[in-house]
Amino acid sequence: MKLKTFLHLTLILIGFTAKAGETYGVILSGGYNLKNNHYRYYNSTQEMYSAFRSAGIKRDNITTLYADGADKGTDTIKPPNLWTLGFENQEINTPTSLEGDGKQDIKYPASPSGISATFDDLAKKVKPGDNLVFFITDHGSKYEGVYLWNGKSYSVKDLQRQLSKLPSTVTVQIATNICYGGQLLQLTSPNVCVVSNSTDDETTSSNTYDDPFASSFADAIKNPKKNTKGKPSLMDAFEEGRDGDKWENKHHLTSIDYFIEKQNTSFRTTDAGACCGNNCQQSPITSLQNEIADISNYLSGVNDPRKVYYEKYLKQKLKDTADSLNSFRIKYSQWVRSGYQADIDKLKTQWASLSATEKQKLRPKYTELAEKLRNEDGRQRKAIDDLEDDQKRALAEMKFLKNASEGQLQKYYSIRRCLEHAI
Repeated sequence: MKLKTFLHLTLILIGFTAKAGETYGVILSGGYNLKNNHYRYYNSTQEMYSAFRSAGIKRDNITTLYADGADKGTDTIKPPNLWTLGFENQEINTPTSLEGDGKQDIKYPASPSGISATFDDLAKKVKPGDNLVFFITDHGSKYEGVYLWNGKSYSVKDLQRQLSKLPSTVTVQIATNICYGGQLLQLTSPNVCVVSNSTDDETTSSNTYDDPFASSFADAIKNPKKNTKGKPSLMDAFEEGRDGDKWENKHHLTSIDYFIEKQNTSFRTTDAGACCGNNCQQSPITSLQNEIADISNYLSGVNDPRKVYYEKYLKQKLKDTADSLNSFRIKYSQWVRSGYQADIDKLKTQWASLSATEKQKLRPKYTELAEKLRNEDGRQRKAIDDLEDDQKRALAEMKFLKNASEGQLQKYYSIRRCLEHAI
């Protein structure tokens, strides 16, 4: 590769840790309407606001759009609190002060005009080199984008038009916490990166009071395990959010996944179900390990600046993931042998010994016990599935980088730099 190209890619890599400008934050939570605006959306809004402040974002630099904004009407459903003997849902007007000092922090309603006003304000403030962190926690639509207050929808194209008001040199980091959130990955560009808690055709699930992805994401910003010059990156927060989101059958994606899949090199190419019966030549994991070894061997003999990134990030990630997978598989095998299966068998034996009258009376209890065991088994299997997905993603990146053109590399590193930019 030419010296000019080598220097260009080296400068891009160095740019990961370049000094950041001013940081701005936007939080959007539409809620759809009173009956669907669950209290966890307000909790997530508060948690993210607190996280932004912990990250050093100035209060005046944070714009929050929530439900009906500063309207004095009820806008949120609060679930019953059995500790205080409250047994019915409450319709409440959520406080607009997120710091509890009476100053209004919810600036606009979650409406098209509120979003437009927010980005008009930002367009007057932001300068080249500044950073915008945009968190969306809300209901999502498979075909209409994000739902706002009063059932209005806001499409990906609508969001794109608002982002276009900002200078192209502003880094925009978007985190979605909605059903079908993967559709917002379409916003990916050299200066815009997105992390999502779901694909574009996948719903999400949450608790009554909080959302595990949003809570873990916010906590990673407030109490970073990893950091970029003292602050966590968007990717750091995303990985913590994903690890804290224990719901089964969910996929968490980033702009890198989207970009690589658009290059026809999807991490989903490894087929875990291709091995069957006597026709099985090697397990999917063995096949994956062989692919990793092939690419690693290729790297050892190539004088290419991409090696820096392989060795610094991808190869280490593959090693860490493999170590974690081995540990999880051992623990899961022990759980199945000594815990799950034994407890299920015990429940079955106890159930079989009951009379018909006792079964009718105790059915809810036994159903709950069995469900708890199944849920725990599902959580443990999900941890393994997530690690296997990590392997596939890292391998897809390796494959892409091995064959990428210079133009593709420049786009890739721009997206990667955005994801690794400190919040």
